[in-house]
Amino acid sequence: MNNTSPITLTAETFLHHFSIIEIIHEGNSSITKGENDCERQLSEKGIEQAKSIGRKQSGGRFDAVFASPLVRAHETARIATGREDIVTLTSLDVSNDPSDPINVMSAMLRYAPLGEYFKHELAEHLRERARNALSETVAASGSIQRQDGRPKVFIGTSGILQAAIAWAIGEVLAKDGIKSGEDLQMKVLGMKQCEAGVIVICFAESSRMVFVSSLEPSI
Repeated sequence: MNNTSPITLTAETFLHHFSIIEIIHEGNSSITKGENDCERQLSEKGIEQAKSIGRKQSGGRFDAVFASPLVRAHETARIATGREDIVTLTSLDVSNDPSDPINVMSAMLRYAPLGEYFKHELAEHLRERARNALSETVAASGSIQRQDGRPKVFIGTSGILQAAIAWAIGEVLAKDGIKSGEDLQMKVLGMKQCEAGVIVICFAESSRMVFVSSLEPSI
């Protein structure tokens, strides 16, 4: 886990540092009995899901690509973006320990709407992990070799943490009076943890507007 002090996140943090953040839920993975969950690879369906998301992107347009330590998250990010230089967000590490709060919630709420995770007594742990991952991303943004203006960033992770990261961004925006922050939080609460997809968050610095959309694989 990342032990560095988290950066204080504000709406200005996102508006100033980023033009786009796209957060992808990794694709369907193969399941082998006894296999370490963190080392599971994408199934053939998962590979096609990642390719489908990639076809809907503008080729090579991301200035930086981040992913959780999960092998399948790295694979999804690599296939979808065509990038090999993927930066690992250590705050998104999930252990194989059944007592890890995320594993506890996953076991209890596996097929529940994602909104149920945010009602769970362990939900603050989930939100804190997402905030730390965003701090890592912001800290790295200063050294990103950008194509034009503020960087465009891609983050690959599990469905639960994808929702948590989007929710955390919405939380920060809402606290600073940007209404679309509340809209983003509501969107997350209505999501289902099933198929791979991407939450697209666009930041317009001059007008302090934030636009949210989503992409789904066409398979």
